[in-house]
Formats: sequence, structure tokens, C-alpha cells
Amino acid sequence: MTPAEIDRAAGKALDRLHHVRGLALEDPNADESVLTCEADHREWLRIAEWVRTADLAAYDPRSDPDAVEHPPLIRFRET
Repeated sequence: MTPAEIDRAAGKALDRLHHVRGLALEDPNADESVLTCEADHREWLRIAEWVRTADLAAYDPRSDPDAVEHPPLIRFRET
């Protein structure tokens, strides 16, 4: 994924987090979903920082020493 694609994914994760937080206000059983969305958003921010710090043109989870075992739900392009 390119830095721009990662930024879009982080933005989508934040939008999803806001949506799920709104649902959680009405349904206390949605708390687990809020935690999942928060974790996804934090992971996208970490990935974005890794790509910027390492000055990478694209992200490859196989070369990320801090990649989580189960990344956020998005398909990475095959390189």
C-alpha cells in the first residue's frame, strides 16, 4: 500500500470508529466493536508512521517488524 492508500485506510478506520461509538451510545453490547475499531485505527496510524519514518514508497507487512498477527480487515495488494 502506498502512503496515500494508508492515509485513506486510517481515515476510513476513524470514520468507522466514530460510527460505532455512536451505535455504542444506544447499545451497550457494542462496546467490543468500539474496542476493535479503536485498535484498527491505532494500527493504521502505526503503519502510516512506519512508512513515513522508513521513507518507504509502499507498505509491505512482511517487512514490518511490528506488524500484528491479524492486521486490520483490508486486503493488501500482492506485490
